[in-house]
Amino acid sequence: MNNKVTLESLCDTFFTKGEGCDFGCDESHLDKIWMKAIDIADGNKNVYAVKNWMLMDIEMEQNKFSIVKADYVLRSNSRNFDIGDWVRTSPIVNFTEDCICETSNSFYILVGEGSRKNSDESIFLFC
Repeated sequence: MNNKVTLESLCDTFFTKGEGCDFGCDESHLDKIWMKAIDIADGNKNVYAVKNWMLMDIEMEQNKFSIVKADYVLRSNSRNFDIGDWVRTSPIVNFTEDCICETSNSFYILVGEGSRKNSDESIFLFC
């Protein structure tokens, strides 16, 4: 583990794209997928649609998990995030469809093309 977090490592993690990733849905299908996510959430979890996203794979000791960092919230059913906000999720616990990821308290619909990269655990601990 690299415990030293530098400005360079932060910039690399959050602003350098990873490998292209096509998990996201086409924005023209968002209304249909939004309704599906709302049904799945069943009022128990918040739902957000995000674009300009990056899936970050993190390995900490014996655990591997992924989070999403998105630069733009397109749609939200709560007041936690406004349209246009950026977001970094808690660890993903499940993928429903290819474009809907679930965390412990929310569903995120990934819209459009994104990227995927490995990230150093020290960055996650820093944030």
